[in-house]
Parts: sequence; C-alpha cells; structure tokens
Amino acid sequence: MVVGGLTTFDTVLILTKGGPGTDTTITAFYMYRKAFQSFDFGVGSAIALVLVIVATTISLVLVRVTGYDKMHSVQEGI
Repeated sequence: MVVGGLTTFDTVLILTKGGPGTDTTITAFYMYRKAFQSFDFGVGSAIALVLVIVATTISLVLVRVTGYDKMHSVQEGI
C-alpha cells in the first residue's frame, strides 16, 4: 500500500488534475505533466527513475522490517 501510494496517478488526474494550484500534485502526476504536457521527456524520465528507486528501496526496507520474507505457508501448495 505504501508503494501504491507513491505511484497513485489516476485518482489525482481524474478528480483534481493537480489543483487547485499545485496542492494535490504528487510525484507521478508531476512526472506526467513534465513528460507529456511540457514535452520534457528527459526530466520526466529522470523523475520516473527516482520514483522507481524510492519505491523499490521502501519495499525492500518494509520486507526486512516486517519479516515478510520469512513467512511460510503451513498448507501444502500455497
């Protein structure tokens, strides 16, 4: 859910389009705006790369902290 919160895009685009002003602009929406509305694909790609690195880092930290990688199913085949 944490990573999903970082990459939420559709809700902001549909409901507010980043407004009023820039109050609801999030990283994924800012990336879209820079790449596809301003045609600055280099900055959009850089923002996407940073977003992937941050989301991956947070995911790995959460897996380590919660011990999710050590969980095992007691039911056969699951």
